[in-house]
Amino acid sequence: MPWQQFYDIAKRAAKKLSDDEHLLDKGLEANPLKIFEPHPDGELILQNPFEPEACPLGKDIPLIVVTSTGEDSEAYRDPEEAALTVEGVRELLKKNPQKRRLSKAWGDRADAIVDAYSKAFPDLKGFQLMAMIGWHRQRSIAVCDAKYRQGGAPVWNAWFNWQAPLHDGFQTSFHPGYPCFWFYNTDLMYTFTGGGPRPRALAHKISMSLVQFMKTGNPNGGGLPNWPKYTTEKGEVMVLSDNSKVEYDPDREARKTLPDYIDN
Repeated sequence: MPWQQFYDIAKRAAKKLSDDEHLLDKGLEANPLKIFEPHPDGELILQNPFEPEACPLGKDIPLIVVTSTGEDSEAYRDPEEAALTVEGVRELLKKNPQKRRLSKAWGDRADAIVDAYSKAFPDLKGFQLMAMIGWHRQRSIAVCDAKYRQGGAPVWNAWFNWQAPLHDGFQTSFHPGYPCFWFYNTDLMYTFTGGGPRPRALAHKISMSLVQFMKTGNPNGGGLPNWPKYTTEKGEVMVLSDNSKVEYDPDREARKTLPDYIDN
């Protein structure tokens, strides 16, 4: 089948799903790529792996959950987003809540959200704050909490916060870039890392921690600081950067201002 024909089928399937589920009325958009994600059907896939609770099949499997601090930012190629002030973020969320994949509900909560994140991260510029205000960290914490409640094998949480020396500092740490650190090939991902010894040094520590995790079920011993297991009570998270360190749920209060992630 020619790829154009396959893609046309995918688009028509997405349109049908959107119509059947009234997605546009919910402020959502049917992405053709999402149509082909695994969906629980009660027969072959019994449940979502972590909703509403962690699947029993994974109880004895240790887990690392990683998200980035700069998800979805396009400031490196969008001058308007790069120039955002904190007040600009506030107005953007009020006037155009669907900007940067935000749902309708966020507009009404703009002031509380921006105030909370500005308090938690007072040094962030507008475009960085905009990138931080997203449901990616929220969903990762939901997964960690579900895994922790289950008991059994532990879970470790990480937040990737390495700043690439590219695009005059406007390139944030978004998710397509950081896998190269885990697989120690930052020199091959030049457009995200810039190559050279600086990203390679962090990649060595991260990749060796992954090797330790694969061998022992525990990421410690690979060169990063001591990485405690995640608990809901403390929210332990390894912040990965040139000087990686453990923090304790630094955005917990800010996340409370966000709509429930399931609504997104």
